[in-house]
Amino acid sequence: MDPDYRYLRNAHKLMLYLQELITLTMASFGAELDSSYISRARFLRFMELGGDKFKRDFDEMVLKGGLLSQSAAERYKILRHKVASKARDRFLAGKAAELALFPPDFRYEVVHLDSHDYKISVPYSWGDLGYFAFSAIAERIASIVETRLVPRLRSFGSPTESLERLDKIMNQG
Repeated sequence: MDPDYRYLRNAHKLMLYLQELITLTMASFGAELDSSYISRARFLRFMELGGDKFKRDFDEMVLKGGLLSQSAAERYKILRHKVASKARDRFLAGKAAELALFPPDFRYEVVHLDSHDYKISVPYSWGDLGYFAFSAIAERIASIVETRLVPRLRSFGSPTESLERLDKIMNQG
């Protein structure tokens, strides 16, 4: 099987799994839903509601489904361990006045604060893990689209202006 096809298939399975969770969760509350994206809040909610089962399912799809390169899978495992162990080795530093610019629900522990500077410890979260995985997956999908699918569109008779517009969209990021 073509490795790019397998990758897209497995990424699609992950997306369908997450959309199903959104649908089931929202439907149980009788709410309208938009399952076109997975926000940090939604991902954290899945972690909260699904607990260990969701973590196992997500790990299996991301790691065993081959959605991360070998180096990204290693970084994912390290990050997962830091989240689970509540590691305190991630720091931010800046001007004291900038602390007021963080969102009200932004969690951190003050390491140093005076009238000029701050240094804070920012805890790792499951949202970080989801963001890392989704970013790596999006990057690989974009690469497949740009290198394998877009070049073949001309042979299928796609109008030049459509290809130019698609090229502009793909190269904005």
